[in-house]
Amino acid sequence: MLARFAPTVPSGPSLADAARTMFEHNLDAVAISNAAGRVLGYITAVDLLKSLQHELK
Repeated sequence: MLARFAPTVPSGPSLADAARTMFEHNLDAVAISNAAGRVLGYITAVDLLKSLQHELK
């Protein structure tokens, strides 16, 4: 089921901003949008974990 409200994160902010948005809205993924609001892609919880794992190496 698709949600009517889908929070997005503007391109450019940190992964922490994406993680915060996902946590606040209990999401497994969040859309990344440009200044015009067009969706450029998605970041998933798995992407965040992979990034963290890479940072810990």
